[in-house]
Amino acid sequence: MPLFADFLALFYPQVCAGCNGELLQGEEFVCINCLLSLPYTGFSRQTPNPAEQAFWGRVEIEAGTSFLYFRKGNATQKIMHRIKYKGEKELAEYMGRLMGQELQALSRFNGIEVLIPVPMHPAKQRKRGFNQSEWFAKGLSAITQAPTLTDVLLKTTATESQTKKSRWQRWVNADEKYTLINPQHISGKKVLLVDDTLTTGATLEACAQLLLQANPKSISIATMAFTQ
Repeated sequence: MPLFADFLALFYPQVCAGCNGELLQGEEFVCINCLLSLPYTGFSRQTPNPAEQAFWGRVEIEAGTSFLYFRKGNATQKIMHRIKYKGEKELAEYMGRLMGQELQALSRFNGIEVLIPVPMHPAKQRKRGFNQSEWFAKGLSAITQAPTLTDVLLKTTATESQTKKSRWQRWVNADEKYTLINPQHISGKKVLLVDDTLTTGATLEACAQLLLQANPKSISIATMAFTQ
């Protein structure tokens, strides 16, 4: 099998998600140079941090973090583009594992018992083929050993793209678009709510407010990217 993989690599070389350079043997999805230079936020080691401050006065969370800064043209945008628009869900799982390794070393995120990815509407998920937030959560699960639950939150209304909406429009668009099911799965537990990008926090706020109705022990939030 390794020989066959080497043979395929001659004709279909694997390229780095950050710089599009050819990956060397032993590198996975992102080359070592890009791994060293990714725009890490460092939020996980700070409290308070901008990810947590986004929810002040809006919803009670125990801790919050975003792994990478997202800016137009930077490596994070290239990685997210490959995940969302080229269907590279395994890349999302890999990035989740990287974030999991950072969180695992920090006491603030110790003891997380369940991971809840922000859901997509079923029709949109069928069209795309997967939910990137779920695959980020799967990567986190691989490191933290906390299970990813997809049967707690359900998106009930297919909303239009949030990209060009104002903060208020995003909040209205997210409000009452989700439903809490099987609340007993998170009652009394430490929950980590997972999404791809934190921009205004409207979607995460709506989901967290619903999860609080199930009386979890606490809710923390983690996103792969933070938009400035």
